Amino acid sequence: MYIDSISSYNFKCFKHKINVVGFSPGINVICGLNGTGKTSFLELISDLLTLTKEFKLDGLYSGYAKQRNSFCVTNMTIYNNEVDSSFPLGPIVLKRVQGNGIDKFMVFDRVLSKK
Repeated sequence: MYIDSISSYNFKCFKHKINVVGFSPGINVICGLNGTGKTSFLELISDLLTLTKEFKLDGLYSGYAKQRNSFCVTNMTIYNNEVDSSFPLGPIVLKRVQGNGIDKFMVFDRVLSKK
């Protein structure tokens, strides 16, 4: 299983929508200058994959965090190439929407509860 693509907007330092594609099943490297969002990008992945911490309002882009109707939306496509997995083969689409008291996590557009 590997990450195929990620898109997000209003997450931490990412004011505008970002689209990252081109991950490979092997090792991938994230590099960039200081202050360009490498750590925020990894936190974005962590927030989608772990679901162990509550989303905090500080995850929203700082310019939008205090505005009404501010949302952060993140989509990730994970490609499952493992035959013995309990997940179906092919793409698995994860989505998270946060802001204004809303925190929804979806798999294939079905909302999952936090229980």
